[in-house]
Amino acid sequence: MTITEMPLRDMEPVGSPGVDLRMSHQVILSFAFIVFGTHHGQTLTAQEGYSMYGKALLDLNEAMSDPACYTQDEVYISVVSLACFETLARTSPGSRIKHTLGLGKLLELRGPAAYCSQKSYQTFNCVSALMLATSLNTGNPSILARTEWKAALRARCTLGLHDTREQDLHDLTADCTVLNAEREALLAKSPSDAASTAAEQADIEQRALSLRADLLAWRQQWESDPRNTYVESPPTPTSEQPANPKPTPYEFHQDSAAIMLMMYNTTLIHLLRILASLSQSQSPSPSPSTQTQTQQQPTDPYRAAEKAAAIEICRCVPCYLNAESRSQLGSSPILCWAIIAALKTLGGKGTVEGGWMMEGLGSGVGGDIARLLVTKLNLSESAYV
Repeated sequence: MTITEMPLRDMEPVGSPGVDLRMSHQVILSFAFIVFGTHHGQTLTAQEGYSMYGKALLDLNEAMSDPACYTQDEVYISVVSLACFETLARTSPGSRIKHTLGLGKLLELRGPAAYCSQKSYQTFNCVSALMLATSLNTGNPSILARTEWKAALRARCTLGLHDTREQDLHDLTADCTVLNAEREALLAKSPSDAASTAAEQADIEQRALSLRADLLAWRQQWESDPRNTYVESPPTPTSEQPANPKPTPYEFHQDSAAIMLMMYNTTLIHLLRILASLSQSQSPSPSPSTQTQTQQQPTDPYRAAEKAAAIEICRCVPCYLNAESRSQLGSSPILCWAIIAALKTLGGKGTVEGGWMMEGLGSGVGGDIARLLVTKLNLSESAYV
């Protein structure tokens, strides 16, 4: 039975004890209706979805205003669903950030211990990626960088609920949000405070370099695991050598390894942006003659490394989309986060390298996900908002 053939009353949850339980169903159904209707040209189905979405928001706002309700699992699942929905099909500018920031406040109220069970494992993995992406793009430190959260989430690994290396990468990314927030605060200070902020800038730069070393060490350990093996796809024979040869996509021994490598490179991109901005702020404004000499020198090493990380994300995308179609892995928010970060580094879809990314999106068998991402990228390719 297709979604358009099923009457809406048949989709209402049966035996729900109250309005709260119907709320999360309403959120999830609204997502299904909007996405299905939009991408299959069925306007009435999409409109029905938006109507359900509005009703779900009203119910959620009512529940959030009640201290006895806002820590309940039903409210949590509803907010998670809204944040995930906005990742792929944004309803208004800034809506994803609004929902994700609200989700962060909700998590803080519930405390870290609530997310260490088998029941919460899958949803929290998705949530943590959304929160880290939002923190990096809004310049706010993530609560996931706090000691109590790291300790509680690390306990999941001890219980066998989470992979240790994956948690290591999440912790490193959380630390990057702290450095990013400190860098933003530093750059916002008046130039007259330059002398007093020199020590602060040096401290941030040193910690950023240390974090970069930790990231590189993480990758070496991660690659030592045979399950994370990847190779270059066989090149496509061509009659002539192009001026700008497209990088060869990767093929992964384990499908989920593709998303981990994308997250690693996305974190690295943000960290390299921090280092590049600190390096630039230390340099005096060049004179015309100095500027000419600088243009003849090699590219800023941080920018060059950032571009290399973005291109590696391009090489991961086709395999992940194909894997998603084969085994229905589920679309990780890391995919969208990585693609938009890479496109910003590569100069957008109009550049040669940006074109490689868009071609990779179209080459995956997971065409529906690719179309969702392309739609989002048409709305905003400069930031993950």
